[in-house]
Amino acid sequence: MDSREEQFQEVGLETLTELARKARNDPFLKIVDWSCAKIKDSGHPITAGVYRFCGTGRTGAKQQHWSLILKIVQWQDLTDWLGRDFSAIPENVTYWKREALVFQLKILDDCTEGLVPVRCFDVVEKGADTIWLWFEDLQEAADFEWNLDRHILAARHFGQFNGAHIERRIDFLPW
Repeated sequence: MDSREEQFQEVGLETLTELARKARNDPFLKIVDWSCAKIKDSGHPITAGVYRFCGTGRTGAKQQHWSLILKIVQWQDLTDWLGRDFSAIPENVTYWKREALVFQLKILDDCTEGLVPVRCFDVVEKGADTIWLWFEDLQEAADFEWNLDRHILAARHFGQFNGAHIERRIDFLPW
């Protein structure tokens, strides 16, 4: 068993239950079974893996499916790749903690229509150089066709999102 699999064993039923309850919006959900599978190898060295945790839960007599996405980000020295380790510079767009900070600080929580970010249920620092981000699984939401009208709507949503945040000042972030 490699160290990542050992870490997954540490996740535990209590943690998964809490996260699955958030994902299903069901405070009484009890996990019956679960599994984990790697779903993506990233081309970016900071993303150490993306995994789907899924299973069955029960609330009273009602049984339901639940799933979560775990994205692992990990600091990597990018000097060889970029000529300088920009991932360690908070002001740089490639800063390795950038995504985690946005979700930890709940910066996008007020986005409720148009372009809405994925829900992040937890951000867990696993040491000085690794962060786990627990997201909702949008697999079921991706069952629509990307025709021209859908692309136009997405472009409109991107414009609305950017326009809504253009004057927003977040002085406590380095970027």
